[in-house]
Amino acid sequence: SFVCDGAEDHLRKVWQKAVDSDRKVAATIASSTSPSTKDNLEKGVAIDCCCTSSFDDILRALATPPKTTCLRVNTLVLSREEAIEVLAKDLSRNMESPTPFSSVPLHQQQSTSTSFENNQQSTATTVATTTTNEAKVAPVSAPTTNPTTFKRHQVITPHPLLDDVLTVEVTGPHVRDELDAFVVVNIGCGMAVLRGADVFAPGIMGCSKGVTVGTRLSVYADLEGCCRRGCALPYEGQKYFLGNGVAQFNRVEFFRKEQKDVCGLAVKMTEPIYETPCLGHLSDRLILQNLPSCVVAHVLAPKPHTTVVDMCAAPGGKTAHIAALMHNTGRLISIERSQKRAEAMKLWLDTLHVTCAEVVKADSKKICPLESGPANHQQDDRDDQKTTTTTTTQQHEREEAGDSTTMSSTSVDAIPILSKKAKQQKRRKQKKRQKESQQQQALEVEDLTQPSTHSKSAIRKGIRFAPNSVEYILLDAPCSGLGQRPRLVNTSKLVDIESAPQYQSSLMDVAVRMLKPGGRLVYSTCSFNPEENEGVIARCLAKHKNIQLLPQILRLGDVGMPYEGLSHSDRLNLQRFTPSSPSYDTIGFFVALLTKREDTY
Repeated sequence: SFVCDGAEDHLRKVWQKAVDSDRKVAATIASSTSPSTKDNLEKGVAIDCCCTSSFDDILRALATPPKTTCLRVNTLVLSREEAIEVLAKDLSRNMESPTPFSSVPLHQQQSTSTSFENNQQSTATTVATTTTNEAKVAPVSAPTTNPTTFKRHQVITPHPLLDDVLTVEVTGPHVRDELDAFVVVNIGCGMAVLRGADVFAPGIMGCSKGVTVGTRLSVYADLEGCCRRGCALPYEGQKYFLGNGVAQFNRVEFFRKEQKDVCGLAVKMTEPIYETPCLGHLSDRLILQNLPSCVVAHVLAPKPHTTVVDMCAAPGGKTAHIAALMHNTGRLISIERSQKRAEAMKLWLDTLHVTCAEVVKADSKKICPLESGPANHQQDDRDDQKTTTTTTTQQHEREEAGDSTTMSSTSVDAIPILSKKAKQQKRRKQKKRQKESQQQQALEVEDLTQPSTHSKSAIRKGIRFAPNSVEYILLDAPCSGLGQRPRLVNTSKLVDIESAPQYQSSLMDVAVRMLKPGGRLVYSTCSFNPEENEGVIARCLAKHKNIQLLPQILRLGDVGMPYEGLSHSDRLNLQRFTPSSPSYDTIGFFVALLTKREDTY
C-alpha cells in the first residue's frame, strides 16, 4: 500500500487509462478485416497481454517475493557448469544440519516454476538430501527423502535463453506458528528477510523481554514505522509476520548501545514464510540480479573491443554484466553522479574482476552539452531547478548533498518559506552545482577512437562527449522504483512520481545526442508506471525524428502498453515486465532498444 496521499490514486488512474485504451485497441483489431491488422495478430504477441492485470493485482504481487531467485554467473571467473557445481555444494552445506519444522510439505505445494523452467526440465538439476544428509545432484524428478524438512529441496535451473543465468526456486508462503517471544524490525529489514536474508542488528527496533542467545522467537516487520527502539511490549501497530528464527543476541546488552553502534547477525531465520536461499556470500561468482536486469545487457548486445557508456551505472550490476559480455575488452565508461556510490561501485567491480571499466563521477545531464559557453551553463542551471528529482528506489537512491526534490507548484501558496539556515544551504548547493558545471565545461571532448589515458584504478572526475560519438549506450534511468519486490509499504511521494518522467526525458535527450548513427541505445527502468516508460519513449520519438525503435530479439516479457504517440508496431518493439503478469513472476521492469538512423550527422 502507499502511505503518501495522492500517489496511489494517481497511479491507479494512469494504469486504468492504459488498460481501457488497450481493450479498445484489441476490440478494434479483432473486428477488423484489414490484412495488415491480421498480420499484427499473427506476430504471436497478444495485444492485451500486459493489461490483463488490475492495479490491485499489481499491489498484491508487489507484497510478495518473486517465485524464483535469479543468479547471474560471473563468466569472467567461471563457466555456468562450474557455477552450478559451486551453487549445489553451497546449498548442500546449508542443509547439513537441518531441523525438522512443521511446514506445508513441498510435494503438496503448487509448482513455483516459471514458464521458461517448464520448457527446460531436462536440463534442470536438483539438490536433494539423502538420509545421511549428503547433498547430491539428481534429476529434477527425483523425490526428496524428507519433504517436510526445512530447506530439504532446492531446484537449480539453467535459463533456456540466457546462458549466463541460473534460477533457484522460492517456496511459500508457508504456515508457521507465531511464538510468544518476538522482535520487530524496520521495513527495509523486513523486505530483505522476504528475499532470504537473516535479521541483522541495525534492523531491530523492538524485542520482548527475556530474549537471550538461542531463544526461538517470531519476527515482524513494522509497516507504519512507529515502533520505538527498545520497545518490549507487543507492537499494536500494523505489522507483517515474517516467520520464526533463533536469537543471536541478549536483549539486555543489545539495547544498551546506540543503534549506529550495533552490528552483526541478530536473528538466524529458521522458519521463514518464504524459503529463499541466502547466497550473498557468493557474489563474486554468482550475482543476485533480477531476471529483467539480466535481460538489459543482452538486449544492448555490446561487441568486444567497442565503447560502451553506462550513464547511471551505480550500484554496478549491469556494468559488470556488460564487461562480462565484452570479455573485459574495449572501453566501458561507467558514470555515477554520487561520489559515495561511485566509490562503492569501484570496489565492487574490482571484486568481480572487472578490468575494462572506467568509473567516472559526473552528472550525466551535462556530459554532452549542446554548445559550450556561459549560455549553456546557465541553461544547465535552469534545467537543474526544473527537473532534479529525489528517487525512492534502493538501486538509484541519490546520496549526494546536491540532490533535491522538485516541487511542482502553480500557486504562490505552495512555495515553502525557507529559514535562514535553509537559504544558506540552498545557496551553497547552487554554488556547488555552478562550480561543477564550469569544471565540466572546461573538460576536453573525449576521443573515443584512442585508448584512454586515465588510470582505471582511480575514480575519474568529469567527462565530456562529442555528439554522435558513442556506439553503445545504456540509460538505466533513475526512477520511482515502483516495480521493486517485495515491497510491503510504498513511501513514494506524488511529487516524485510526477517529476520522474521529466528528469528521465532530460537524460534521454543527452543519450540521443551522444549516440552514433547506427548505434544502440537501451533505456530501462525498474518501474511499472507507463509515464516513466512508454511515456518517455513516446516523447523521445516525437522530439527526435532521427530516432527509431528496434525489435528486441531476446524477449521474455510482454509488449508495451498503449500510450499517446506510440503506434502498434512501436509497442511490439517494447518489452515490459508487469509484476502480476501470469506469464512470468518477477519485478516490474521496462526495456526499450533504440537506434539513430545512419543518415544522421
